[in-house]
Amino acid sequence: MKCLAMNSTDMKSWWRGTFWPTLKRRRFCSTLVVMLLLVLAVILTQLTGRDPQVLFQAGMDAAKNGDQETVFRTARLLLKTPKFNGHAHMLRGMLFLEIGKYAAAVVEFQLASDSPTTRIQALTRSGEAFYRMRRFVDAEQVLLQVLEQDENNSDARRWLASAYYDLGSMALALEHLKIIGDTNPQDGRPFRLRGRIGKDFQHYGEAIVDYREALRRSLPDSEREAVILELADCQIQQLRYSEALETLQKAEASAKALSLQSACLAALGDTAQATRKADEALALSPELVPAILTRTAIDLEAGRPENVIGMLEKAAAREPGNFDILFQLVKALRQAGRNSEADSKSARLAELEQLAEEFSRLNAAAFRNNDDANLRFRLGQIAHQMDRPELARLWLEASLAITPDLVAARELLEELQRQHQ
Repeated sequence: MKCLAMNSTDMKSWWRGTFWPTLKRRRFCSTLVVMLLLVLAVILTQLTGRDPQVLFQAGMDAAKNGDQETVFRTARLLLKTPKFNGHAHMLRGMLFLEIGKYAAAVVEFQLASDSPTTRIQALTRSGEAFYRMRRFVDAEQVLLQVLEQDENNSDARRWLASAYYDLGSMALALEHLKIIGDTNPQDGRPFRLRGRIGKDFQHYGEAIVDYREALRRSLPDSEREAVILELADCQIQQLRYSEALETLQKAEASAKALSLQSACLAALGDTAQATRKADEALALSPELVPAILTRTAIDLEAGRPENVIGMLEKAAAREPGNFDILFQLVKALRQAGRNSEADSKSARLAELEQLAEEFSRLNAAAFRNNDDANLRFRLGQIAHQMDRPELARLWLEASLAITPDLVAARELLEELQRQHQ
C-alpha cells in the first residue's frame, strides 16, 4: 500500500536507491560467474591440451574401442567442466553399451538426457540399450520420444523398426522402414528388411518390389548375396521360374543358389538339369531341405520311391516339425507299398497341417495387431508344437515384452531353454 501511495518522484528515488544497485550487483555477479566459467574452460584446455568438445569426441572414439581407462579419465575431466556433465555421462553410457552392460548404460544415458546438448543422442542410445536387453516396449517408448523432437532421426527409426519387428508388429515396422528408406536414398538395408517381412508373411509380390529396390541401392556384399537368393525364392513362390533363374545368374555358386535353380528347372520340365543341380547342392550341403525336397519330388514323379525314402527319413528325424518333409515321406512310403509305415506317420502329418493352418491365420492377425500378448503366446505355443524352438522363442519373448507377468509364456520359454541348453 505504501508503494501505491508514492508519487513519481518518490518512485524514481526508490528505483535509484534500492532496486538499481541490487540490479547492478546481480549483473556483476552474473558477469563474474561467466568469467569464472571461461577461466575453468581455459584451465581444462591447458591441462588436457584440448577443448572440451574435442576431448569428448576423443572419448567417444575410446568408448567405441572399449578403452575403459581413457573413457573414465575423460569423463572425470568433463564432469569438472561446466555444461559438459551430460557429455561425461554420455561417454560412460557409450562404453557400457559397447561392452554389453546395458542396464548400466541406460542409467548413464538417462543422466545424459538431462542436458539439452546430449538429450537426443542419449535417448536414442537408451532405446538401443533397451532393445539389446530385449525390453522392446521400453525401447519403443524412449525412441518415440526421440522422434517427437527429431522426426528425421533415422538411427532412432532403425531401432524402433527393429523393436516392432521383434514384437511382431510388422505393419509399424514396415512404416518406419519406408520412412528410413525415403530419408536415405542410397541405403538398401531398410528395403531388405521390408522384403524379409513380406516374405515371412507370404506377401511375395510386395517382397519382390522391396528386394529389387534394395538391390538397386547400396548394400554390404554379404547382404547383397542374401537378397538375391531371397528375391529368387519369392519369385519361385509366385511361379515366376524364368525370372527367378535370371535373378540367380547374379548369385555366387552356393548350395542355396543351386537348390533354387534346381527347383526352377524342375518346374520348367528340365528334369535332367534339375537333378544335376540338386545333386550338386546336396554335395555341398547334404542336409539342405529345399534341395532334398526337389530331389525327392523328381524321383517320386519318376516312380523311384526307394531312392529317396532313406534321405527323407533322416531329414524327418532332424526336423520332425517340417510338414513338407513328412508329406514327401508319407507319399514315398505309400508309393513303395509300405502302407503301415505311412499310416503310422499320417496322424502327425494331419496334426502338422492343422497347426500350420492355425499358425498362418494367427500370423496374419499379428501383422497389424500391436499389443496382444496372448496372440503372440499362442503363436509361440504352436511353433513349439511344430518342433520349431527358435520361432517359438521369438514369439514367446514378444508376448513377454508386452505383458511381462504372462506366467504361461514364461514357463514355456523356460521349458524351451532347458530342452535346448
